Amino acid sequence: MIAGFYWGNEQDVPAVTQLWEAAGLNTINMGSVAGKQLLLAPKILIETTLVVTSAEWKATAVGVFIYKGFVAEEAVRLALTDLEHHRFDELAVRGTFAFLVYNEEHLKIWLDATVIQHLYVNKAQKALSTSFLALVETQSNRTPQLESFQELLLTGTQIGPETLVKGIFKTEPHYIPEIAGVEIKICKRPTQESDYKSREEALDHAQAHLEACFNDYRGLATAHGALLGLTGGLDSRLNLAVALKKWPKPIEVYTNCRIRKGKEQVIDEPLAQKAAESVGLTLRAGWMVHPLDMDDVQLAEVMEQSYQFFDGHGRMHAQWFEDYNTARFKKALMGNRLFGLSGIGGEQYRNFEGMLTPTWSRDYFIRYHLALNYCGPVFKNQQAEDSFADSLGERVWSKIKPAKSDRVSHSEVKQYLNEILISNRLGARNNAENRLAWFASPFTDPGVSIPAYGLTKWLGSSIEFEKDLIVRLNDSLANVPLDYGIRPKDDLSLKMKIKPWVRHFTPSRLWVDKRIGPLSEPGSYQLFNELSAQSTLIKTCVEEVNKLSLPIHLNRLCALPDFMPIVVNMGYFLLKLKQPSLSTRVKYE
Repeated sequence: MIAGFYWGNEQDVPAVTQLWEAAGLNTINMGSVAGKQLLLAPKILIETTLVVTSAEWKATAVGVFIYKGFVAEEAVRLALTDLEHHRFDELAVRGTFAFLVYNEEHLKIWLDATVIQHLYVNKAQKALSTSFLALVETQSNRTPQLESFQELLLTGTQIGPETLVKGIFKTEPHYIPEIAGVEIKICKRPTQESDYKSREEALDHAQAHLEACFNDYRGLATAHGALLGLTGGLDSRLNLAVALKKWPKPIEVYTNCRIRKGKEQVIDEPLAQKAAESVGLTLRAGWMVHPLDMDDVQLAEVMEQSYQFFDGHGRMHAQWFEDYNTARFKKALMGNRLFGLSGIGGEQYRNFEGMLTPTWSRDYFIRYHLALNYCGPVFKNQQAEDSFADSLGERVWSKIKPAKSDRVSHSEVKQYLNEILISNRLGARNNAENRLAWFASPFTDPGVSIPAYGLTKWLGSSIEFEKDLIVRLNDSLANVPLDYGIRPKDDLSLKMKIKPWVRHFTPSRLWVDKRIGPLSEPGSYQLFNELSAQSTLIKTCVEEVNKLSLPIHLNRLCALPDFMPIVVNMGYFLLKLKQPSLSTRVKYE
């Protein structure tokens, strides 16, 4: 397995090599393939066979590629054999991957069914790469794509083939570029299931799909040791419950911990400690230095390392000024474990969006649920808000293709959450971590998520369904409180029962105002003000975004804890675009 590949012009090889070296990646030049140079980057922590060969073809895979239960080079070898005998089964693959098969004349690429592992393309140069920055580095014109910047700033997500830089696109199920000598395919989708006769039957099917997925991951967990992130939430708890049932011990669990100088060192997620202890595991702590305890030099170093680790993707909950987003932090955390399990996803097992009717109107779903529900009233005028809602709606509708042009069903909302939100936001972390070793996210696996779209009838009004899955799988974990204030074994609290109904009957504008709160409240800007006061770089990053002159109140975004880091990330990216090489340190005054 490899961390990534670049297929492009020979004269661009030195620039890509230098860029990848800055990110801790080595480069192997495989020579000419379909008239271009093919570069492979091995995973940073994995020493294994990179390429499988046959009489006619060579094959390898980016990310995690599991085929018919086989992993690593065995999976690639079997898949190549099946391809040559015309029996390759696209429904028998798991993971987030780009599967490459090539010879001197042809390059064939299969991407996972929901395209979490993105493939980027520069059509003008006819270059392809799993590395966004590799294509930015080799393009002379680095003009920002303003629409993409605005969407990322307002939603934390980037939907559609357009990227932050004009001329560079990402492949999606509805956007596959045509390039001579190259064949790009999206793997077939599993069948959506919806004919469950009872809630118990729905739970049976959900559990069966999860256990089948973990069976296929068993080889990696056994051979390389499994490391699971654990918080006080549902998804990581469910991950651990299935893993304990399907894998042999030992499994290691960890949680991230932030500390401040002169203050008591308290684990951010004490419930994770209780959950680990309940099943006889020791919780490992990944200690992070708080950004306010870094000097300007340290903060700049963390920003550069995080930018490289995320390959230039600044998404929500990927703060580049936090050191846990660096490869250095991740390597220290993993120790001798080479298989990490992420809890991203899981939306198909709960109704946390509070959808109490069979459908929502297009305008409500797009404007209030996907946009204003997060960023609040930050547009400078109504025209700017309407224009953004229309543009966002077109991109979302083109991907989920709802049965009704002006309505979206609950299962279609789940499709958005699992195939658009994950792919275009949370998946950035999954792809970054797969540069280090093997990182899987079972809830996002198409064989798990897509069949689960039919569960919506049985989800209840909140988190009941996912709670019950945990109860079924592990009684000990079901007895430990969640960060919702209840145990999986408990009934929902009155507040959780009432909240979706209150939201349902509250006018949308009023709900947004109450949820976001007065943006001028004392303390709203505290973290931003303190970071800006002590760091010239943070202040400069925000100034760079201001220069884009977008129709939004940037100061209001900086008051929101989830959005201020995105503004800083994007400012840093804009600073990097001005540099001769993206692998050099940003210079600032």
